[in-house]
Amino acid sequence: MTTRTGVRGIDLDASHVISPPRLAPAVANVKQTLAQTPKDMATRAASELALDALTAALPEMIGGSADLTGSNNTRAKGMKVLKAPDYSGTFIHYGVREHGMAAAMNGMALHGGVIPYSGTFLVFSDYCRPAIRLAALMGQRVIFVMTHDSIGLGPTHQPIEHLAALRAIPKLKVFRPCDAVETVECWQLALQSQDGPSVLALTRQTVPQLRTGFDPRNRRASGAYELIATEGGAAQVSLFASGSELSTAVEACKLLAARKIPARVVSVPCFELFLASPEAERSAGDRCGQNQRRGRSRDSPGLGRDHRIRRRFRRHERLWRQRAVQGPVPVFWPDGGKDRRSGVE
Repeated sequence: MTTRTGVRGIDLDASHVISPPRLAPAVANVKQTLAQTPKDMATRAASELALDALTAALPEMIGGSADLTGSNNTRAKGMKVLKAPDYSGTFIHYGVREHGMAAAMNGMALHGGVIPYSGTFLVFSDYCRPAIRLAALMGQRVIFVMTHDSIGLGPTHQPIEHLAALRAIPKLKVFRPCDAVETVECWQLALQSQDGPSVLALTRQTVPQLRTGFDPRNRRASGAYELIATEGGAAQVSLFASGSELSTAVEACKLLAARKIPARVVSVPCFELFLASPEAERSAGDRCGQNQRRGRSRDSPGLGRDHRIRRRFRRHERLWRQRAVQGPVPVFWPDGGKDRRSGVE
């Protein structure tokens, strides 16, 4: 059997399947470090921390950024810039051309031998949309790092409809980690994904580390998990959140506990994985079976919560497909400064 050889002599056929002996220890080392010394940081900074370990363990990772390297934190330590005189680098400065960047990553993934990832602001995902949809249609492992996912930004860089628009793309996984631990675990899931692209929506502002202990499991694999359980008895209130809003949900849970109201907090870093998880299918089936035994139809108001969420998500997905979501008019800033796209750091 003959094998193809790509850049730096990597076997193109074997590299499509990530070796757990290389990926799992790198993720575990980062999680152990965070468990020993918890850090409050922006998830974009946590992504850079994860990339320092992941790119060292997986030399086939090719990074880049659309003229926002200093803001996206996509260049790990030790990564050389790929230039015309020297193709041995593993980081590409794409310039102010998000669509070309995303399209080039699709070509790299189709060629094989490398795992492409790159970054820009989440508000600029509209420029990448055609290439992202194509990566999803082709089922290629391409990772898009979209930073500045925050309501605290100004009107020129604040994402509004972008998460809903991205989640409407079939076979695209959208990750919204809440802290440093979730960030490295979301990176692990994106690298393990073999059937489609992934988007990591990361914050600009500092967020607290909500998980302080070490857990060898990747609890994000099911798309949602219980972060704070109710102490004794069933919860009267369930708070679902993701990204930077999860810390707000944790504070709300403390206020409810002070008022003797049992509550729990559920983190939902990836809604697409949750919809496809066996737990969601089993829960929806059990609830629908109970409703049928009670004489209710599947479309009755009394059907299970998980099934209602999934049905509502699919209805919104159909609506988004019907609407023509037009991206903003591209604006090119003059050269000068560290990040020429804007004054946002």
